[in-house]
Amino acid sequence: MPAEFRKVKGKFGLLEKFAKDAPLDIFFEVFMHLEPGDLLQLARSLKNLRNVLLRKSSESIWRIARSNVGLPPPPDDLSEPQYAHLVFFNAYCHNCLGKPRPHSHRGRRVFWVLRMRCCKTCASKLLTTLDKAKKSLKIDDLVANVIPCEEIPGGEFLKLPRDLHYNDYYAVQSSTAVMYQAEFNALETDEERVAWLESMKKVKETRLQHATLYHQWEVARNRERNGPFVEHLKALSAAVVARWTAAGRVC
Repeated sequence: MPAEFRKVKGKFGLLEKFAKDAPLDIFFEVFMHLEPGDLLQLARSLKNLRNVLLRKSSESIWRIARSNVGLPPPPDDLSEPQYAHLVFFNAYCHNCLGKPRPHSHRGRRVFWVLRMRCCKTCASKLLTTLDKAKKSLKIDDLVANVIPCEEIPGGEFLKLPRDLHYNDYYAVQSSTAVMYQAEFNALETDEERVAWLESMKKVKETRLQHATLYHQWEVARNRERNGPFVEHLKALSAAVVARWTAAGRVC
């Protein structure tokens, strides 16, 4: 180890020393082999690295990191770091900042259409169903049809009774519903309202298209991660059956 690093204590101190003294081209070479979640952690660890990674000129680094995991491009309304935060930072609920309990879903559920990751408790507070929004928040049908909504089969993550109408399984952010209605009410002419509805409809369609891509990526990544474990279980099962059969027993 070089002499200037010998007196540095701890991994964090060594990283800080390296971040201050190492040439940028070395960093860029390292960054190209990381995932977006790794870049996010580094940006939050040291001010020097944060200044480098959050520059506009560093977008190419994030794109390369994203390509390392096959992640689709971010939506237009999210920067690369914001996108990485949504996708990879599942250590806590993004609303209440609570850490997950063992085997809980806190912070692990991404609502792709709504651009949020939160626990079940916060989801029940922040989200409402489409039908409830129309009734309790006084949302017009025309406005309700263009609000981005997340399909939640069976009412998962929302405290819904089982006998609700099918539309009740489409969740919207209460704040977004109120904002959309206020914008619609502020328009003065029919032409403005028609143009606004058409614009919001395109926003919703784009979010739904993006959400499909992100969900497909998430499923494929989980399958890739769990693949070795599944294969191990299959091999273990085959070995047990073989020993059972060799012992003269019938499965």
